[in-house]
Amino acid sequence: MVGVTHEMGFAKGVSTRAIFIDEGKIREDDVPEKLFTNPKNERLRDFLKSVL
Repeated sequence: MVGVTHEMGFAKGVSTRAIFIDEGKIREDDVPEKLFTNPKNERLRDFLKSVL
């Protein structure tokens, strides 16, 4: 199943894979444990700081 959300707490809790899309392109694709705790993409890091 694919779900799209801006609710990062929900996404982190229910997903087995997380994808960060920015300007219509996949910028990061990883397991939630890595994507949410150690993002490689700078825009994702900034976004997560503002919402988590």
